[in-house]
Amino acid sequence: MVTEFFIVPYFGACLHMPPPPPNQIIHVVVNEGIELENLYDPFWFEGRLALKIIETETGLSAYSMTLHQVIPYQEP
Repeated sequence: MVTEFFIVPYFGACLHMPPPPPNQIIHVVVNEGIELENLYDPFWFEGRLALKIIETETGLSAYSMTLHQVIPYQEP
């Protein structure tokens, strides 16, 4: 179960080689957790964005999101 993560701007974005700038990263905390079967599965996230600087041991973001819904991405 994933309870905290960053939404990054593109597939393969890495927070350490070099990371995207903080204004392109959204920090999310999900108390109930999200079941993640594969690290590379894409998702749609819906929620409320807020301007908030978040610095963790893995990265820095300029936004946070109160998550309302997670939808696995599917090709049309």
